[in-house]
Amino acid sequence: MKHYHSILIFLVLLVSSLIAGAGSYADAEAKIHADLNRALAQTLAYKGGELISNDTISACRQMQQVSSGSVSMMISDDYFSRCLSIPQLRDRAFISLCLVSDRNAVDIDGKLSATICGDTILLKPSSTAITNVSVALRGYADCSFAMVFSMSDQRVPLLLSLASMLWLTFSLVRFRNRQNSLQPVTVAAGITEWGSADRQKSMTSVGDMKFDDDNDVFVSSFGKEISFTPMQSELMKMFFMSATHRLEKKEICDALWHGKDNASESLYTMMRRLKPVVEQNSNLKIVVDRGKAYRLIIRE
Repeated sequence: MKHYHSILIFLVLLVSSLIAGAGSYADAEAKIHADLNRALAQTLAYKGGELISNDTISACRQMQQVSSGSVSMMISDDYFSRCLSIPQLRDRAFISLCLVSDRNAVDIDGKLSATICGDTILLKPSSTAITNVSVALRGYADCSFAMVFSMSDQRVPLLLSLASMLWLTFSLVRFRNRQNSLQPVTVAAGITEWGSADRQKSMTSVGDMKFDDDNDVFVSSFGKEISFTPMQSELMKMFFMSATHRLEKKEICDALWHGKDNASESLYTMMRRLKPVVEQNSNLKIVVDRGKAYRLIIRE
């Protein structure tokens, strides 16, 4: 597996865990919101008159007259707390009461800091009919991020996060082991083999030209594949496999053109075309050895 594949899998697992965690957190917030709405509706149905009594409305109006802006009364109600189905909210819940004019009924108090609120319920008590004033009520729960997070189901995000960490650890260990196992071993003058325990021969080099055994290609000193013809490639393999990098002319002709009458002419033509390709892509060159053989050597 390529290195970027391992990184991609790690990122997919990590991002999936973050998305799943955010979704679980949002679900927990939605449950708190729904519980506040249900508890407030039950409270108003049971004791609405007590919450919005004339004394409460008068006190709220007096505070608004003194203040330059809207004023909300925070009411801690035992019945409202008992109506909540989430036990963690019962000691942290309260009701917000605010007087708003009918013209600006939508301009009511916003969400308080570090709290989760339910929907706003607008009531029109008979005692305020002549004043064009409505009573806005909301249920609130004082919940920190940590509290909501602890109430959310984070099992799936945790498993995905754990899987991403395990995959990262596995990938790093595998990469390190692979690097340690790929050690250069000199097997002959000018020849280096790169191998591992499970791959006897991965890449062989003569000078700065390499032969990739796995892909059956020659690689130049610039790291690019060299465009040899099939016959040229076979001849270069013979040079690379020879311990002395020396090949007799007869040996080459028998291997590449066995039984052909004009094999020597074909060899001469191929060598004439092969030499510049070798020299352009490496620090090697092919020279004639005593008129009977060719030798692959490193240029001075």
